Amino acid sequence: MSGRLRAVVERDLRDPFRSRSVWPVLLLFVVFFGGPVALTRGGGTGARAPGLLRQLEGVVFLFLPLAALQFGYDRIAGPRETGEIRLLLAPPHSRRAFVLGTFLGRAAFTALLVTAGYLVATVAYLAVVGVPDPVYTLGGYLLALALGVSVAGLAVGLSASMSTRGRATIIAAVTYLTLLAFWGSIPTAVRFVANGLQAPTGPQPGWAVAFAQTVPTEAYRNLVAALLPTAAPPPVVTAGPLAAGLVLVAWTVVPLAVGVARFERADL
Repeated sequence: MSGRLRAVVERDLRDPFRSRSVWPVLLLFVVFFGGPVALTRGGGTGARAPGLLRQLEGVVFLFLPLAALQFGYDRIAGPRETGEIRLLLAPPHSRRAFVLGTFLGRAAFTALLVTAGYLVATVAYLAVVGVPDPVYTLGGYLLALALGVSVAGLAVGLSASMSTRGRATIIAAVTYLTLLAFWGSIPTAVRFVANGLQAPTGPQPGWAVAFAQTVPTEAYRNLVAALLPTAAPPPVVTAGPLAAGLVLVAWTVVPLAVGVARFERADL
């Protein structure tokens, strides 16, 4: 890592600690990850059961993308709107290094919070249920990190593409809703238009089922399903572990590449 890139990463990672904004965010992760586990009742599930992974799957699926988008959506758009971006680029940093460094800093920050949340959840599980299976626990933790890093790349890429914080806020909100609720409806909308603006009939075609899996949240769930001992064969190729991993990589790299290209051409 070059000195300039390292400087951007270190600045981005230190900012939450300097402003002390890290502590309420850390508390949220502790509550969201550890709370549901601490409230578990009904006895242990056995040392070999993926109980902790299953308990945290919903939290990671719903809460982590929202948090990662929140951490990154205004990291470049905000300073660009206020003019602070000229000072941040002054040392000098290339625009590409600034975007990539911001992503690495946001990814590291997200990883730190996920680690804290998983540690608290593991301690709570030990106290309430028993010893969690180390393979499932470590696997779930790594998959949560992968999802967090992927959405961090998406957030920073979006931020680099926007000129104002207001636009970035709207795009981030729409992105979150799309990731969780509307992505699977896109094939239905395409079929509706292709069917002469009439509701399509019959089962979803294979391409529509495959398309619904090409989003980071579904990729995370597909990887969790593949990790479980009772995993069934994936219904479509895009639900397989390899394809799911490539989906996470693509949602990290493509938005960053677009953000870098737009930011390098922007009039600051």
